[in-house]
Amino acid sequence: MVFQLSTDRLDEILSQGSGAVIGIMGLGVSGLGVAQVLSSRGLNFIGFDERDISLPSDLASHCVGMVRSDALSALGGISALFVSPGVALTHELVQEAMKRNLPVFGELEMIADCGVPCIAITGTNGKSTTTALVAALLQGVGFDARIGGNFGTPMVCVAQEPKPNTVLILELSSYQLETNTRFRPDVAVILNLTPDHLARHKTMEGYAAAKARILCAQTEHDVAILNGDDPLVLDMANETRAKIQTFSLKDVGAVREPPLPEHPQLLGEHNRQNAMAAFLAVEALLLKLHHPINMSDLHKFYLAFPGLEHRIEHVATVNGVRWINDSKATNDDAAAVGVRAVPGPLVLLLGGRDKGAGYAQVLAAGHGKLRHVIAFGEAAPLVMDACRGVCEATHVASLAAAVSAASTIAKSGDAVLLSPACSSFDEFKNFEERGHVFKSLVGAL
Repeated sequence: MVFQLSTDRLDEILSQGSGAVIGIMGLGVSGLGVAQVLSSRGLNFIGFDERDISLPSDLASHCVGMVRSDALSALGGISALFVSPGVALTHELVQEAMKRNLPVFGELEMIADCGVPCIAITGTNGKSTTTALVAALLQGVGFDARIGGNFGTPMVCVAQEPKPNTVLILELSSYQLETNTRFRPDVAVILNLTPDHLARHKTMEGYAAAKARILCAQTEHDVAILNGDDPLVLDMANETRAKIQTFSLKDVGAVREPPLPEHPQLLGEHNRQNAMAAFLAVEALLLKLHHPINMSDLHKFYLAFPGLEHRIEHVATVNGVRWINDSKATNDDAAAVGVRAVPGPLVLLLGGRDKGAGYAQVLAAGHGKLRHVIAFGEAAPLVMDACRGVCEATHVASLAAAVSAASTIAKSGDAVLLSPACSSFDEFKNFEERGHVFKSLVGAL
């Protein structure tokens, strides 16, 4: 599906103040952020959510209805429909709104004309680390660098009340990008593209098309930074009028490689790619803003960057065994990145809720250093099947049981790596909770 939106009609509706009612489909973090901004403009809204939502008083005064069932009948009372990232465009309510010619829009439309300089970052893996690193570098040189989007505060909120030195650093998922029409980042970064979210996008072509929408509104005054080692990403150069820069570990087709020192916390080649992309993005924005660039200072801020929680995070060393939390690795390719980054021998914790992409990459990445796999959670039988004939494996029910088993199996000099290649939703509400529980279990050893 190629998403289209009549932006003139939407602008007219959003400028009506109390004369318009906006439907908000999905009152999660993004939906509530949009409700906050719409309410501050005097607009009323109807909430569409199957859950029982309790709104704060400042929002409740602008809410003219909450719809949990029979949602189609409520479409007649709205002028436009905001769709939260978690809601697919194929949803029957979204489809019916489009049939009725109602403007359907996502969060990026709300900040498309905010006038704040912006670096936007997408890709399958590495987005959060790169986003946080970019923000740290820009904060170091004196900018009010605000992180938003898929990581951090809803982007409509971080764009409010900017200061003269405010810049936005946005991590954008394919879900957020598939509704983009006119959001135009000064600098767009695409880190990589591997299979993910195919239940929503159906095919890699559909997934890639959603990611490429980060480039659709850029002009020749903007910069697109692409992974020169990823053919699918390089193909996206045809999707933009922006100036293209590439980064590459192989230095094939790269504009240049920033001379980065080794970072004590950011392990592995993938983090070198993340850092290269971050340096290029910061330099491109500083040039566009006519701000002086001191590479020595940028390297100092880079080395001071602590890394992110749940991303190849060293938790503890217990009896000579290193315990590492990579709970953010929720797919096969991301888990393979973690395995490649951590020196072996490895005891690897794989499991959670299966995402349908298999475990071939992570097991291949462990060749020669993977000593034992502990399969846990809903996906454990599938993980055990994948390990058959590849490596030794143990089947347990839960993450707690996996940590217990690993503490028995691991020897001094080994690393125990939680890089699960699965979502967390069988046991936990998100990967953060899974990571925190893992660290607590390790702390109790």
